[in-house]
Amino acid sequence: MIHVVLACTTFCLSGGGHHLIGKSYDWDMEQALVITNPRGLHKRALLRGAGKPAECLVAPIGGKVHYMACDRTGACATFENIGGKMVVNGGRQLTSKVLTNDTYRASVDALAGHQGFGGKRAIPSGKGSLDRFVRAASLVAAGKPDRKVALAVLDSVRQGSYSKWNVIYDPITLRITFRTASRPALKEIDLKALATDCKSAARMLDMATAAKGDVTAKFASYSFAANKKLVETSLAPVAASLPRGAAWVVAGYPATTRCRAH
Repeated sequence: MIHVVLACTTFCLSGGGHHLIGKSYDWDMEQALVITNPRGLHKRALLRGAGKPAECLVAPIGGKVHYMACDRTGACATFENIGGKMVVNGGRQLTSKVLTNDTYRASVDALAGHQGFGGKRAIPSGKGSLDRFVRAASLVAAGKPDRKVALAVLDSVRQGSYSKWNVIYDPITLRITFRTASRPALKEIDLKALATDCKSAARMLDMATAAKGDVTAKFASYSFAANKKLVETSLAPVAASLPRGAAWVVAGYPATTRCRAH
């Protein structure tokens, strides 16, 4: 039996001192809010009985996760919990700035068997995690940090209607480009224009906005009601397995933050 993992892909294109980080969010639901994170906010985890972190409050978790983080210089690293230990791949260990749904080591081992990376196998066209890793790695190796190239990589790893968002981050110009399954027109956000300290209210944008182009001015003041609606909608499939009032607690979390701006 072949097990096909249908989930996310992320990558970094680098060249000429410029870098673009791309992300395909593949999941069952599309609804989301973009919420600004003002400087100086002090945050704590949600707490449950006896002051313990509420790590199990919105269980069950749909799957194990791992991450790739990149900075403005294009330096990236993957972070994975393997066998109860944190495994980090960065620097020379990160031979390809791509991450899908297998461990990074399993992914680069698979990559080594393909053309252009020391092997003889053709670049695959499948939707499985390793196929997407190899395909994205091949395009990243041949591409440059251009938005059209990033969109082409995202198109190559698309999984039909299961691909809900495509996001491109420019860590140098501090701009974000995104599109969603239901609203495929490209939108852009200027992070510099939204950079405020926590003395100013947080702002939010519905990712399903019908606007296109620069949508920075479309951000509105943060609303508890909008956040609660989003949380309730997102938790609806697992609501029966959650403690009573869990949606209220999660939706109310932003109110627990405190401003410590200097």
